[in-house]
Amino acid sequence: MLKQVKRGQPLTAATEVYRGAATDQGATGADVLTDEKGNRLVVIQRRKTFFGADKLVWTPAGTRPLALPDRTFPAGMIDGQVIFSTSDPWGKIPEGAVASAPLSEVEKGTINPTIVFAPGPRQSVDGMALTRSKLLLVVSDNVRGRASVYTHGAAGWTAKPIALPDNASIDVASTTDRSDDAYLTVTGFLTPTSLYSLDAATGAAPKPVKTLPPKFDASNDVVEQFEATSTDGTKVPYFVVHKKGIVRDGTTPTIMTAYGGFQVSMTPSYSGSTGKLWLERGGSYVLANIRAAAGSSGPSGMTLGGRRSGR
Repeated sequence: MLKQVKRGQPLTAATEVYRGAATDQGATGADVLTDEKGNRLVVIQRRKTFFGADKLVWTPAGTRPLALPDRTFPAGMIDGQVIFSTSDPWGKIPEGAVASAPLSEVEKGTINPTIVFAPGPRQSVDGMALTRSKLLLVVSDNVRGRASVYTHGAAGWTAKPIALPDNASIDVASTTDRSDDAYLTVTGFLTPTSLYSLDAATGAAPKPVKTLPPKFDASNDVVEQFEATSTDGTKVPYFVVHKKGIVRDGTTPTIMTAYGGFQVSMTPSYSGSTGKLWLERGGSYVLANIRAAAGSSGPSGMTLGGRRSGR
């Protein structure tokens, strides 16, 4: 149950706004979306299922349902544009995309969404965050992290890539709606997690702030990415971490690992024990980015087949 109480009133004065049902698999709650121009939208979510929800707009005159797919959710607002994350197809918007719609359309319930970002066959959205006036997207592109700043203007959305190390995993560490400052973390096979500061408004190159201390000597190592062809013809990417200049004759001791359950693939990460006990002694480390799908686990928890390759 969702109730409203005005500032200064006791909780006993709260009035009911919306009520879910005993059969719901999640809670009913509300989010207030605002932007730098003072726009405001109150969205109610009723979690009828574990992954999906009904969405409604609340106004002092009452609530109005939004005709959204169960797994499409409002995520924020910039420049009068409501941002949506999608896990189901939504008209012309494909699943896994990020879309937007004017606040006026959302308030009326007649939404004609615009694509902000649509993933390619080997891409997926890993993270999304909003600053005061910018949208930050982190995308897995063939299992390599990519980050961009999105700006809305009269001509629509424009994107500017953020220059960060390659063959790495990228995450948004922190943002605030009070400024365009943001922090990102970057982790690689040979580089411990590093914190970068970003001024999203200027688009200047991010600055390294702090890096965890290294646990092994990586100066003679290199990271490469290759592809293997599955029995169904799908190209499956994999990373190989090894000493520079090794002879590729099959004699290098190698550890290979993989996981792909529940639509999650393993991405580049830093392991002090692997580096110290294996890479420093001349061994190679292989991470196979097998396809990830929920509900079709093979031996050892690995998932065989699925709709996504390399995320």
